[in-house]
Amino acid sequence: MQELARKRGSCLKVTVFAPPPSTVSDEFELRFTEENLRSFAGELEIPFEMELLSLELLLNPAYWPLSLRSSEKEAVAVNLPVSSVVSGYLPLILRFLKQISPNVVVCSDRGCDRNDAPFPNAVIHALQYHTTLLESLDANQSQEDSSVERGKNLLLSLLGNVRRNQMNLS
Repeated sequence: MQELARKRGSCLKVTVFAPPPSTVSDEFELRFTEENLRSFAGELEIPFEMELLSLELLLNPAYWPLSLRSSEKEAVAVNLPVSSVVSGYLPLILRFLKQISPNVVVCSDRGCDRNDAPFPNAVIHALQYHTTLLESLDANQSQEDSSVERGKNLLLSLLGNVRRNQMNLS
């Protein structure tokens, strides 16, 4: 959002495909996220819109939005949490992503939420995942892109804190 604030006339439009909330906490989390984004956008004086669509729309290609862009100037970024995708629907979701041609797709794996693997294996998996993430940022970074460098430094410092905390617990 800070990058958008530097560009005159920018706005942020978020389209969320979410399953129907199964619990009150799911609804609360979604609304809490929306309010935080709205508040941050307000502080930066960026117009903000959030549209909530049912994930069930993706199950029927006849109901797919033709485009998520309202103008050619807009960029589309997709955050696809792998754990939220029912495996049988993955081909449909990938076909939808191909149709909307996003500029960026981020696939996240919340393996840290799982408790079926021993803790050391979970830490190694998390480090490998974040190493790959950082390497992909490096591969796409232009010489002038300081925001990527700042993000990389933030992630490295967070990983260092996690590592130090783990050593203190042992």
